[in-house]
Amino acid sequence: MPYICLMRTDMGDALDQGTFYVGDLLPEAGKPQPKLGADPNKVDRSAAEGPYFPVAASAGDEVVTKLDAGATVFDGDSEGLSAFLLDNCVDGTDGGAMSAADANTVAAALLAEMRSGNALDSSSLEAVIQATDAQVTVAASGGDDFVEGVLKCLAGFTYSVADEIEVQDAMGAAAAAGGSFDDDSNRVASQVSSSLSLTKSLASGQLSGFCDAAFSYGGTAGAALVVYDDDGSVL
Repeated sequence: MPYICLMRTDMGDALDQGTFYVGDLLPEAGKPQPKLGADPNKVDRSAAEGPYFPVAASAGDEVVTKLDAGATVFDGDSEGLSAFLLDNCVDGTDGGAMSAADANTVAAALLAEMRSGNALDSSSLEAVIQATDAQVTVAASGGDDFVEGVLKCLAGFTYSVADEIEVQDAMGAAAAAGGSFDDDSNRVASQVSSSLSLTKSLASGQLSGFCDAAFSYGGTAGAALVVYDDDGSVL
């Protein structure tokens, strides 16, 4: 599925007031279903759940770890991109986990990449990550699922990890990811899909305008949104 990410940081009032939204997308797969017993050539558009409201992106909580019987664990409940990275990044050489400090640094760097409208495909992600931790690879960290997880975080999905979830065992091996995306993230997921309406919106509709560098808000020009395919390429 595509991911719509908010690039700008000066639209808080519009987001809070609900006045900034994409109104020309058809949610729920963008394919309204025929009514039972009705003309099969007609469709029921009542399943559409209204406009898509972008969600402000952030790096999330600053993650911290502690030692527990030799293992490295989360020190406190954590949410967001930094938590996702700490929970999922794996050293491609020795199988160890990323440090909390590196996770916080990389999260900030990825957020900046998104706000610049740059691609976030596997190779691009790896380049950003390895500028801080040269041994972490996308392949070791989950491959395509890892890429999509980063995109989810940047698009407003909430990734949560509970206190004392293990990051790395006492032998130095990264633990299996213990966090997950919250159920309320379905609010975001249900509203965007690869569909004809998305294609039209990107080509000549509202997304086209919001993704254009000429878009203006508060007297300042600059694209408000960037749309990623699930492989991290910019649509």
